[in-house]
Amino acid sequence: MRRDDAVLLGALALALLLCLFFLPAPGPTFCTEKAPARSDDIVWREGRALVDLNTADQALLMSLPGIGEKLSQAIIAEREENGPFRDVQDLTRVHGIGAVTARRLMDYSTLRPQEKLSE
Repeated sequence: MRRDDAVLLGALALALLLCLFFLPAPGPTFCTEKAPARSDDIVWREGRALVDLNTADQALLMSLPGIGEKLSQAIIAEREENGPFRDVQDLTRVHGIGAVTARRLMDYSTLRPQEKLSE
């Protein structure tokens, strides 16, 4: 093996190792830096923190991708007026959330069953 080839191979190996250590894990992640959350608002599943859409406050809802101030207010108003969301389809009751958006939100959130909310 020529010296130039060995140097190139070493540089590639180093780059690969750096990528393994510094690139984030694949898949949806959740960050709570925008809002301190109550323990009721976050559910841990398979090592990921998911926002409970039935208990989260406005700031926590706004930390979800695609949810701004108005949509977070609409989510809260809908669940206060008509009760907790039971499934993904219920999210479409919120003006501005369609089936596609509801499915996308489920990568970052959860809907705990109603009986668990009263505990």
